[in-house]
Parts: sequence; structure tokens; C-alpha cells
Amino acid sequence: MNLADFITQNMEPILQEWEEFANSLEGTKELNKEELRDHAKEMLITISKDLMSPQSEKQQQNKSVGKSDNPGAESTKMNEKGTSHGEARFKSGFSVQEVVSEFRALRASVLKQWEKHPQLAKSTNINEINRFNESIDQVLAESVDVFANHKNQQIKLFETVLEISPDHNYILNKDGNIIFVNKAMADQLRQDPKNILGKSITDFEEIKGNEWDLAFKKVIQEKNEIRGETQYKFNGGSTLFYEYILTPIVDASGEIEAIAGTERDITIRKSWEETIQEKFNAMFTLSPLGMLRTSMEGTYMTANQAFLDMVGYTLEEIKELSYWDITPKKYTDQEDEQLVSLKKIGKYGPYEKEYIHKDGRLIPFRLNGAIITDEFGVESIWSIIEDITASRQIADSMQLSAMVYENTSEGIIITDHQGLIISINPAFTKISGYQLEDVAFKHYSEFSFNHLDKTTYQPMLQDFTTLGQWQGEMKLQHKNGELYFVWLTINTIFDKENSVHHYVSIFSDITQKKAAEDLLLQQASYDELTGLPNRRLLIDRLIQDIKLVTRSNSKLALLFLDLDYFKTVNDTLGHNIGDALLKETSTRLTRIVRLTDTVARLGGDEFVIILSELNDIESVERVVQEILYQISKPFNLNDEVVHLSASIGIAFFPEDATVADDLIKHADQAMYNAKKEGRNRSSYFTPIMQSLAKARMSMLNDLHSAITKQQFSLHYQPIVELSTGHVQKAEALIRWLHPIHGMVSPVDFIKLAEETGLIHDVGDWVFREATKQLAIIRNQYDPEFKISINKSPVQFQKVKHSHTNWFDHLKGLGLPGNSLVIEITEGLLMSNSNATNKLLVDFENAGIELSLDDFGTGYSSLSYLKKYDIDYLKIDRSFVSNLSEDSNDAILCEAIIVMAHKLGIKVIAEGIETEEQKKILINSGCDYGQGYLFSKPVPIHELIQKLFA
Repeated sequence: MNLADFITQNMEPILQEWEEFANSLEGTKELNKEELRDHAKEMLITISKDLMSPQSEKQQQNKSVGKSDNPGAESTKMNEKGTSHGEARFKSGFSVQEVVSEFRALRASVLKQWEKHPQLAKSTNINEINRFNESIDQVLAESVDVFANHKNQQIKLFETVLEISPDHNYILNKDGNIIFVNKAMADQLRQDPKNILGKSITDFEEIKGNEWDLAFKKVIQEKNEIRGETQYKFNGGSTLFYEYILTPIVDASGEIEAIAGTERDITIRKSWEETIQEKFNAMFTLSPLGMLRTSMEGTYMTANQAFLDMVGYTLEEIKELSYWDITPKKYTDQEDEQLVSLKKIGKYGPYEKEYIHKDGRLIPFRLNGAIITDEFGVESIWSIIEDITASRQIADSMQLSAMVYENTSEGIIITDHQGLIISINPAFTKISGYQLEDVAFKHYSEFSFNHLDKTTYQPMLQDFTTLGQWQGEMKLQHKNGELYFVWLTINTIFDKENSVHHYVSIFSDITQKKAAEDLLLQQASYDELTGLPNRRLLIDRLIQDIKLVTRSNSKLALLFLDLDYFKTVNDTLGHNIGDALLKETSTRLTRIVRLTDTVARLGGDEFVIILSELNDIESVERVVQEILYQISKPFNLNDEVVHLSASIGIAFFPEDATVADDLIKHADQAMYNAKKEGRNRSSYFTPIMQSLAKARMSMLNDLHSAITKQQFSLHYQPIVELSTGHVQKAEALIRWLHPIHGMVSPVDFIKLAEETGLIHDVGDWVFREATKQLAIIRNQYDPEFKISINKSPVQFQKVKHSHTNWFDHLKGLGLPGNSLVIEITEGLLMSNSNATNKLLVDFENAGIELSLDDFGTGYSSLSYLKKYDIDYLKIDRSFVSNLSEDSNDAILCEAIIVMAHKLGIKVIAEGIETEEQKKILINSGCDYGQGYLFSKPVPIHELIQKLFA
């Protein structure tokens, strides 16, 4: 049985053997397995038919190098098969190694099955095996040739794209050295491209700052794309700003091969005035050729200087070496193949190998050679040797350029001279949604400009026609119909005759950037919650309105509105209800005023309204009353009904102020006056308010330095056990001795301290001063004595400010926790915040007692008395001051006392000034009392003298 018949009859096992190897190739993973198998089967059938056709020796020799001189014969069909196979494998993304491996596997599969039949193998003519190998080689040669032609065409196209780009494009190795740079960047650095290769970007003085160097290191470490900005500074002082993108290029194993860099001039965004002057000018250059004569046994006989320079040896040294001294052993099989060719046809090559340089480097060469017989009949081998180091570097650079084209984040479209699309990169698909099959050989405008009107498209077209290029911002249309923004550059590629050859369009998606800019503008000028103008836009509009009314000789009113008791709503019902309330308030205010007026939110629950171009001021009062009425109407918010009011301050231009800031400040002062007068009302600005505001500011400034200047002191009011008259407690009360105003009442400065946050420092001073004096009393006079100190609810809003060290401070003074009583208000319990709850629990765990001050005047709730571990209730002085036997106050006091005792809480009555009040409270079971009947607040030395002398 001949080999052709064997192949036909054993097709299935041969294909099965071949398929196991073919499926391991990376390029076949995306191929249809049935088509892959059928393709191999057709190849074997064609080869079988070729084996059965008679051929001359010359025809067989031609086939071994991929030629056929017999048109119409089976070998010609094999050439056609090789051509179609090479084109198919190129489109499928095969590498040339995979194309070769595929054919080698096919050859091996046939021979492996053939060897399983020893009898057939013995009877087979060796020429038949040779013809089979030559047929495989013919198809392989044709496939590789077609594959290489397509690959070279693509690489040249990629190079052109990078070279004509107006952006800076470069490729760096992992050490940060430049291995490719385009003309745009070389021109910018004013360097010849050859002088740039091998250097780092930071070697050039024009590039300033270390941001780029840090970004490069980060790309290497994280293997992720990095974006940033760098500067170019030139002699003469000019500075250009560039935006760069560094993209890692990784191999199949995920390791970084190189870094692709792109830089774009962001100094100006306008059309460039100069066209790209030159095409990509890098090309392969031939190195000086080496000549070498070796014996048939492989010893070196002679060599020219070019070859000696290539390998680094002298002629004397090379003669002492054997063939394998400078040829790596890995080329053994390849050398054997070339030796077979040399003996068979008298020549070898061309083929590529490496020589070992004298310094140990491996240098790539391309070799051709032939057997030469001298006049004495002695045969030797003469070789022509070309150093291909440079060409390999260029080839690698081309491959990297192609990888940049495939991996860059910018969309690239290449069209022919008619504008028909012939190539796109993956970034184009990602940005636009179009695949290559959607756009191939269709006009570019079908997928970009067809939604634009003439006023947009025609100017761009005119510039492009005149200059051959265009650059600018453009709104394009996605495949799904959505519009998006890009920064687009279109360039014309001319041929040698200066005719249009191609158009190249490069663009980056700036939709998110534009959206971010719009969002920043919105956030900078408008309140996020209500959508109303914020303080910045309010000031701008107020300034413009002042200019307007000045020209028209009319008036302007500014209303400053603050919601009454908004904080209580926010604390009790939650921030969601509070936010909904603010939104509804903004809606109501907007409906009241004219379209030409401005309603703005300054923050919190503060709103400002500009009523501009007023012909009479009486209309302002009508607007104010309407606002008060609308705000007083119930707010229905998420199943909650909220009732509240507003306080409004009013100031006029130009009567009350002539500049925007002063007008707002005066309206704010008027609003505070409305608050003081009882809320739910309006107040017009008067000069007296300005005086009060200045006085308040002066007091605030003095309050800031009161602690450091030791102007504070503590007075103590004894707390008497009513049943025995024994005093074992006292309440610490702060006093401020002002150097000018004398003794300032806490009523005048505590609220100011709370509003400004100074209460934290003041409260911390009170605690430390009181505990220091308590330690003296307990150590020297009464070891069971206790001190009560008041804590503002504001102090609970910033727990970390002063409380974290309180417990350590007590331990440092040797004071137990139960030596201290903290007095709080009912309003604090109503807040029910996590910070408040945590601090109250911490006080309880430390043994510190809690006293609920001013009980009965706030939002009293039994649920809070049950929830928290309260030790004392203090009946407010308003219940005690009018206390008599038959008064309602006596009934209320008795009820409070009974309720507290039932809950295990002791009661302290404040403001006791008469014996009658004391008697009634004792009869009602009250535990403790304090007031002027017993003692007014006194300094520490008087307290000690009064109690312990």
C-alpha cells in the first residue's frame, strides 16, 4: 500500500492524533472545532492527490521551497490551499510559530500512524516519504509567506498611525529607557530620534517634576494604566503642559514586556497651525556583511574584519576555536538541517541563528552559504553573515507598536482616500459600540457626523479641506443612539505624489470629564439638597442686582429667614424628615416670590431672599406676611405632621447697607432680633442691632482669652439635706470677672460659648477646677463630700473633645466616681443620640451620679426616666418661688416627689428662699434643697469656712 492510499484509508486516526495537538495551540481556541478538523482533512486529501500525481525531480525540488511550475497540477492546488490557509490563520490571530507548529503536527500525525504498520513502512519507497515532506513544506511555505505579507502590511500601517499622531507616543522598556519614540515627541525635545533611544524621559531638562517618574514606577508595580500631567519648560521661559497615559504591555504570562506612553498637549485646545511634515522615517538598515570560510569539519579557516568585529575575536583567536565554541548547542538540529541542504544542493540558508560574542553576549545573524572547491579540489564552506541585531530591534519595536495600537485607550479609525473605513482598534469599539464588521468599507461620517447640523459640520469640513487636518471637541453618536463627547484629531496621510492616501482619526472619550465639569459647576453654585442657589451664587446675584437697582434708581430688599425649632424636629424625627422639611420649605418660598427674585439656601435652616427692583417698600411686608403664613401651615412629611414657624430679618439697599456682605450681615442681625422677640415674626434692621452685634463680637473675643488670663472662678451653693440640715453637697457655678465690665453673669456668656463651641474648653476648665478643689475638701475636711457640675448639651455633641481624660483625671486626684454629680437637662435626653447614650453609660460605669436639672420646664417624659439611670431630680425654681399650702405648685411638687421616689430617684428643690417653702417641701418628702434661704453661691474659701469652721 502506498502512502497516499494509507492516508486516505486511515484519515480518522490521523485527524484524531493531529487534533489533540492542534487544540493546544492558543490560536485555535476560538475556532470552530468541526471547521478546524475539516480544514486538516481537505489538506490531507489534497496532499494525497499530489502524491499520486507523477512529478519530475526538478518539480520536486521546486516544491520543497514552495514553488510549482506545472499550472493546473495538484501541487498548484496545494499552493492555493497554502494561500487560503495563511490568510485564514492571519485573520484568526495565529502567530507564525503556531502556523508552523500546525503543519509539523500534521506531518508527525501521518508518520506516527504509518510507523504503527511496520510492514508497510518497510515496503515504502523513501522517495514517497520525501515527496510527502515536500508537499507539506510547499503548503507551509506558501502559508507562512502569505501570513508574513499580511503581518508586514499591518505593522507598517500601525507604524504610520503612531508616527503621524500629533500626540507624543513612545515605548519604554522595563528599566524606563526609550526604545521607540515618534516624531512629534522628538521634535518637542528638539532631539534627533536616534539621540533619544536608550535614554529615560527624565534625562531631558525640558521635562520638569518627578510625577512622571513616580507614575512609571507605579505602572511597573501595579501593572495598571496610569494617567497624569507633566511640564515642558524651554529656554525663553515658555511652558507647555502635557497629559500623559502610561499603559503596561503584558505578554501571555501576564508579565510586563514594555510600557506604552502617550502625551497630549493640553496647554491649548485649538487646531494646530502646522501639518505633520514628515512620515515615519525609521527603516531597516543593512549592517556591513561578514565573510567566513570554514572546513567541512567546522574549523574556522579565515574571516574578514567585519565578521571578526561582529563576534569580538581576532583572526588568530578564531582559528583556534571549534565551530561549537561560538555557536550555541540549542542550534544543533537546525545546523543538521542546513548541513543536509548543503550536501544535497551545495548551499544552505538563508536562516537565522546566534553567535556567542567573546564577551558572552548572544548576537543574532542571518546566514547564507555555499560549498566552494579550490584549485586543489579541497571543499570548504563560504558564508555571508549579516548582523540582524538592529533589524530585530526594529521588528520588536514594530510588534510593540502594533500592541500599542491594540491596547491604547484612544479610539483610532483608518480610512482610505475616499473616507471608507479600513481599520479600527479595540478602543474605538469600546467607545463607539461599533465592531469592525459594522463599519468596514463604509464611510466614516455614517458613524459620527450624520446627526450634526450644517452649522457644526461645515466649518469643521472647511478647515479640514484647507489644512488637511482638524482637531477639537466633537459630539458623536454611539451605536445605541446615545450622544457622547470626544476630543478628536483627524489627519491626512499623503503618498509620494502628495496625493491623499489615508485618513487617520484619533479620539478620546471626554464625556465623563465634561459631566464632571458640569457637576462641579452645579456643586459650586447650587445647594445639593434643595437645588437652590448657594452662598456663592447668592453673593454673585446680589452684587448684580445691586448694580441693576442702582442704574434704575429703584430699591432692593434682602430677607434673612431662619426656621424656628428646626433643630428639635431634626433631633426628634431624624435627618430624613429634616431634609424633607427643608425641601418643602424651599418649594413654598419659591412659589411666593417672583421669577426675577432669588431664593437661596445658606446652609442648615437658613434661607435668603432677594427682592429686586422694588417700586415701593410696602410690597415687602406683604411678601413677608405671606412667607410667615405659608411656613406656619402644617408640613406633611412621610406620615409625620410637623408644625413650625420662621423668623425673618429684613434689610434694604441702599438705606441699610451699600455692599452685599454688609446687607446680608444686617439682615441676619435683624433675624436674630425677631428670634429674641418671640419668633414667628419679622424684624427690620436698625442701627441699634449693629451696636448689639458689635458688643456681642467684643464679648466673644474677650471670652476666647478668659481662661488663659485666669478671669474665671467657681462659686459654690450648698445643697442641704432638708430633714437634717446637713450639707454634704454643693453645686459649682462659674463666674467671669471681666477686667472692664466687672462680674459677668453666666446668663450673658454661657449661651454665647455654646453657639461658638467655646463651651467645650469652658466646661473642661470647670470640671478640672471643681475636682481639684473637691479633692482638697475631701482630703482635709469631709471625705464624703460631693460636688455637682453642670454640663451643656453641646458638650455631648463632641465627646472626644474633653471627656476621654476625665476619668483618668479623677483617678489621678484619688477621687472616686461617686464624688461627682453631673447635672444635665431634659432636652439632652430627648436627643437620644448614640454619642449621648454612650457618654451617659460611661458616666454610670465610672460611678458618677446624674442629676436632671430644671425638671418640669422642658419635654418631661417618664420613658426617659425609666431608660436612664438618674440619681436626682431638681425641681425648677419656677415651681418653688410661689409655693404655698394651697397652691397648684405645691400639688405639682408633691406629685414630682412621689413619682421620683417610686422610681428610686432623690429630689432636690431649687430656689428655696423662705421657711414656708422649706416646710412645705419637707412635708412633701423632698430630700434636698438649695437657695438663698441656706446660702447664696460663695467662693471656695467661704464655703469651707461656712461648712467646716
